[in-house]
Amino acid sequence: MKMSMRPLLGIALAASLGCAAPHQQQVRFPEFFPSSADQLSGTELQALKVVADDLIRWPAVRFGEDKMARCMNGLGAWAFSVFQQDDLVFVRAEFRPRLCGSTEVLVDAAILYAIKDGRIIRQKGEATPD
Repeated sequence: MKMSMRPLLGIALAASLGCAAPHQQQVRFPEFFPSSADQLSGTELQALKVVADDLIRWPAVRFGEDKMARCMNGLGAWAFSVFQQDDLVFVRAEFRPRLCGSTEVLVDAAILYAIKDGRIIRQKGEATPD
């Protein structure tokens, strides 16, 4: 006997929505996203993920264990710009400690990436000459 998956998927979806955490139920989504909302293609998003994974593994200075340090050790202190040109995706990752609430004077720095087919093909510091 062939069984349809639709009823099972519907039950699973209903169960997962019904089990949402209370704080998630209080969020109201906008009726539409403004035209100024950022839109990324799947290729751009994949490139951004490759860069984010690289930055998390990056042997940078670690800042400790408090809330601000955890932010700066992760992706919270990074701002990203992404654009695609033909089959290359260029990502600029800028380290901005103030995004984590840091009031210390730390130099903002940026790393440029060229991504093709989900792989880093070139990476350099923004201030580094070609």
